[in-house]
Amino acid sequence: MSRCQVSVVVPHYNSPELLVKLLESIPDEESIEVIVVDDNSTMELTVVEEYVKRRSNVQFYTNDSGVKNAGASRKLH
Repeated sequence: MSRCQVSVVVPHYNSPELLVKLLESIPDEESIEVIVVDDNSTMELTVVEEYVKRRSNVQFYTNDSGVKNAGASRKLH
């Protein structure tokens, strides 16, 4: 039985290409959980959403709490 050994929380705002580049640098392994929380980006995130669909260890959330900052995004999930 395999389980997550490392969790990485990535707050994100308006840099979809850089986010994909970052995610590509993290191995797609069951032992690594990646949680991306978008802080209400105003840019189109289609490239990120499409990339996340291909990854088994990445979860994508949107901070819709009304509070905009990395700290609030990390506390969401």
